Amino acid sequence: MLDSEITFRSKRMLFRPGFHAHLTISMRTRESYPGSHESISIPVADVIEKLFVFAPHLLPEIEELEIVQKDGKGSETKILPLKNMRGRPAETFGSGVSEIQQSKTGREELFYSDGFLLTPPQRLAQHPDDVSELDREPFHFALHSEFHEYSSSGNAVHKLVPSGSGLLDPAVAHLGVRNISQLLPVHLQKVRFGLEWYKKKFFGNFLGQVPAVQSRLYVEVSERHIWVMSEEEGLRNKADLPLAETSIFQALDHSLSELGLHGALSEEIRDSAQY
Repeated sequence: MLDSEITFRSKRMLFRPGFHAHLTISMRTRESYPGSHESISIPVADVIEKLFVFAPHLLPEIEELEIVQKDGKGSETKILPLKNMRGRPAETFGSGVSEIQQSKTGREELFYSDGFLLTPPQRLAQHPDDVSELDREPFHFALHSEFHEYSSSGNAVHKLVPSGSGLLDPAVAHLGVRNISQLLPVHLQKVRFGLEWYKKKFFGNFLGQVPAVQSRLYVEVSERHIWVMSEEEGLRNKADLPLAETSIFQALDHSLSELGLHGALSEEIRDSAQY
């Protein structure tokens, strides 16, 4: 089972209607048995897979948003755009905001995963009898976001830039967030994804309506920790949960319950919002 700590804050916004809510969920493994040094390991791949099943709209369908950019010489470049959203900013890593401390990448990050691929030996005669005896090839796969342009309609457009290492490097450009786990056999040790959503705000007659970040969601899952941070402006009621429409909290509750890692997380979250 996992120990959980939930922090909820909500305050009325200044100069604008509504409330600004912030919710953090931190979960850690604990000793399997009293007096034992053996700890439960979180099945990272299973947690992430179930999150996407129970909350299919957590990540954008980037495969369907492909556009082509043409330069002055007639060549074409394929761009995967994010409209009015971006990945998690680099400054949120290693700053005390993140439960799982990471060194700064210097880039916005939509998705990151690392672990190892299980690869067969080069000679068939050495083929092991058990999966645990397969060779292990470390890898990482990431999707970064970079600002691309403000569209004619005033939307903020970012483009996705994939990167990878090890055996994934040649295939990086053809991989999506959801099919990374289909590269079997693979063992995920860490996964994180983050999104910030823009909404047009009025900044006076001089600037007019300008896209500004209104909500953000960061999720980190490792074999020892689960950390979720959600934040949203403009909520109607003080007890409203940030980004509740993404179903992230129900999805996390269902995922952990099915895996036998935690129960009644939704109730704990609702209770925290009542104080």
